[in-house]
Amino acid sequence: MIRSLSRIVFFSCCFFLCIAGLYAKGGKQQAPADKTVVEAGAESAKQAHLGLGFEGNMNLKETFIFGQSVNFDYAFFSHFAAGASLTISYDFATFYSFEPALLGRWYFLKLGVPGGGLFLQEDMGVRIAMNGLDPEFSFLGGLSLGFRWAFAHTDYYIEPYVRGGYPFRVGVGLRGGCRL
Repeated sequence: MIRSLSRIVFFSCCFFLCIAGLYAKGGKQQAPADKTVVEAGAESAKQAHLGLGFEGNMNLKETFIFGQSVNFDYAFFSHFAAGASLTISYDFATFYSFEPALLGRWYFLKLGVPGGGLFLQEDMGVRIAMNGLDPEFSFLGGLSLGFRWAFAHTDYYIEPYVRGGYPFRVGVGLRGGCRL
C-alpha cells in the first residue's frame, strides 16, 4: 500500500509541475514606460484560477483516505468568487468517491497581494461512492476554511484548507495553482 501511495504522489507531483510549466513566462521583455498602469490592468484581467491539490478525508467511516482535487474559480468581486470543483478519493482497494460540486468563496481577510487571503468556501454537489461495482449517490454539502497565499509578482498560489460537511465529515488538504 505504501508503494502504491508513493507512486501516486510522485506521478501527481510530476503532473502538477508539468502543468505549472505551461504557464511559466519565458524570454526577456522590455519594461513599459509606465509600469504601474500595465500591472494594474494585468491584475484586473486575471480573475480566473485553476488549482490541483491533495487531501486526506473521512469518506470512509472506518479510516482516513487520500484523494486529489481540481478546482476552478472566477473572482466576480474582490471578496467573492464562484466556480466548480472535483475531488476523487480512494482507499487503494475497492472504495472510490467522486465529488463534483459548485462552490462559492468569500475572502473575509484580504492581504496586500491580489488574489490571496483567508477564505470561507461553501460546496454543494453530489457524491458518487463506489464500493466495488455498486455506485451510491448522495447529496454533498460542506464548508471549507483556508488561506490562499498568492506569490508576489507571479501568477501562482498555494492554499492549505480544512473542510467539513456531509457525507465526508472532515478533510484537510493543500492546493496549488495559477491565475489564468
